Amino acid sequence: MNGKFQNYRTYFTRLLAIAVPLILSNIINQVQMLIDRIFLGQANTLYMAVLGNTTSPLWTTMSVCFSIATGASILISQSVGAKDDQKKEEYSGSLVKYCHILPFALFLLWCFGSNYSSPIFLVLGMGCSWTVIFQTSNHTKHLAIWSVLRSCLNIFLDWVLIFGNLGFPSMGIKGAALGTTIAEYLGGAYLMFAYFRSGKLNTRPSMRAVKDAKFGSYLHSARLGINTALEDFC
Repeated sequence: MNGKFQNYRTYFTRLLAIAVPLILSNIINQVQMLIDRIFLGQANTLYMAVLGNTTSPLWTTMSVCFSIATGASILISQSVGAKDDQKKEEYSGSLVKYCHILPFALFLLWCFGSNYSSPIFLVLGMGCSWTVIFQTSNHTKHLAIWSVLRSCLNIFLDWVLIFGNLGFPSMGIKGAALGTTIAEYLGGAYLMFAYFRSGKLNTRPSMRAVKDAKFGSYLHSARLGINTALEDFC
């Protein structure tokens, strides 16, 4: 009985070690978005209408990209459980190689088809694919740090650029867009550093696996995530 209890305890301890950083990341992101809305509402109440019109299409298409990537997390996790290193390399390599296609297409769509600020889509593929690698490696600490860094930078830059603090011009909602873009790129730089420097990412593909990855493997994983993506889109 004691042995069974110990097994449950070990299981939940490992589960919490993975889940708690992700929970904290989501909470921090929500707090950051709430503070952004407060800043914009204080600057000009009309900005809230603009924010409402832009947030929905932008975040919906971004969530679709993340949802499609979840299909790869299923296949990579199954490969780890089956101790099939070849399949693990195949699916993780195809994810890292081809996960940028849809975000880049969305960048072109929002850049040339609207007045939205869209440079964050250029780093979205990196965030989608590397998030899966961190999660399937059971190493989510860096994801929490990434989230905290992005959110804190976003809040600070919004305060500076929306209101024109620290000698910067008051840019209003354009300052919010610029602040978000800068925060995303600096956060992406940290995630890149953590991805290449961490020694705990057992599902990180080799450079050869990325080079030899087949598009068909990526499509196979994307089909598993497309239902969740369509749900987000709807």
